[in-house]
Amino acid sequence: MRIRRLCIAVFAVLVCLFPPVQQAAADTAVRMESGLLAKGDILWLGQIELDDGSGSYNGPIPWQVLDPTHAYDGTSERATLLSRYGLALIPYGATVDGWATTAIRRAMQTMADDRSIFSQGEYDLILPMTTSDAFALGDDRLYPLTEADVSASGYLTTRDERMTAAIMKHTEAVTYWLRYYVNPLTGVVNFAGDAQRLFVIGVQYRMRPAASIEIAGIALYASPGGKLGGDAGLAANGALPAGEYVLTLFDTARTFSAFYGEAPAALAAARAAGGGATVTSAGGKVSVSYSGATRGPNEYVSAMITGGDPSTDVLFYGRLRYIGDEGDESGTVVVNVPAGLKPGGAYVLRLFSEQYNGSGDGPSRLTDYISSFSDIRLAVTSARTVPGTGDGQTPLIWLGLAAISAAGLLWVALRVRRAGQ
Repeated sequence: MRIRRLCIAVFAVLVCLFPPVQQAAADTAVRMESGLLAKGDILWLGQIELDDGSGSYNGPIPWQVLDPTHAYDGTSERATLLSRYGLALIPYGATVDGWATTAIRRAMQTMADDRSIFSQGEYDLILPMTTSDAFALGDDRLYPLTEADVSASGYLTTRDERMTAAIMKHTEAVTYWLRYYVNPLTGVVNFAGDAQRLFVIGVQYRMRPAASIEIAGIALYASPGGKLGGDAGLAANGALPAGEYVLTLFDTARTFSAFYGEAPAALAAARAAGGGATVTSAGGKVSVSYSGATRGPNEYVSAMITGGDPSTDVLFYGRLRYIGDEGDESGTVVVNVPAGLKPGGAYVLRLFSEQYNGSGDGPSRLTDYISSFSDIRLAVTSARTVPGTGDGQTPLIWLGLAAISAAGLLWVALRVRRAGQ
């Protein structure tokens, strides 16, 4: 009985010396680097409501990447996209010019200009394209592919690549229009994935628009459900699964600025100078003043911590303060510096105004918007020395104390046992 009680005491001491490791916040998944995209990746851009008798859909639009580095007109540092699914049913409305005055062209430009489908920021991301081919584009933002685009030397080289379904069903293959008309034939890709020329005046098929985007306009890429950094603070940035991304775009109308230390005469000057600098310990706190945050639904002051290269190396992300009440546009946020940062490391604390539209909840996949970054240099001088920090590390001194205490209690137990024999 005495031995059992002493063993229980040993366990209790060990529990006290080794408090349960706090669970770190679930990893977020956010990236900034250019060159991230690959052919076939899915980007979510815009949202649409459709109901044409064969089904209905109301939600964000997935686009597959046809070319991750070039626009449709061949210019570099851009990307060419194609709607993943067939969208609205519409007649081609063919005329002798083959494209310029067709009904499908008017429908696609109406779609591009509809601010309920594309926000102003998304519209600005989509580039007007001009070509000089047989069915030339004239500053079109959305357009069908041509027969050459779906050939063996084009974007879609196989039947499987050319096939698609209606966005409201996702299971039944559909026929969609190509940018082609030579009286009396019009070009389509049929439900079997073959390019054909058909006599289809007055017939309705799906439109499947292509678009080119400005890669530099994308501030952040996140996996669906990947922006898990919450209001409580920063979450560690985990691996970003390849292949599907929810976008965060720069909103140039935002005038957010943040600084550390005494407020300078001009916040713009503070941003240009790096927003001040702070020295702290891992696990410590940094108080940052800000001004010009956008107020409204889904609006936050958010932050990231990056490593040596602020343009790519995202280590932590989180939303620090909800900006919903009058007067919240200026104020102070306290940043809890993660305990896992290494002493002597050079880090950058990036703060920004963010409209967070729920891309972290998975199903919504809506675009988020942020201001330009206000950067504060962050120098970590010492590690946190309290056990149970959540980073899985316990200081060696506590290990030593635990070992000594356990050995002492076991020694007492053995003496008591011998005395009882």
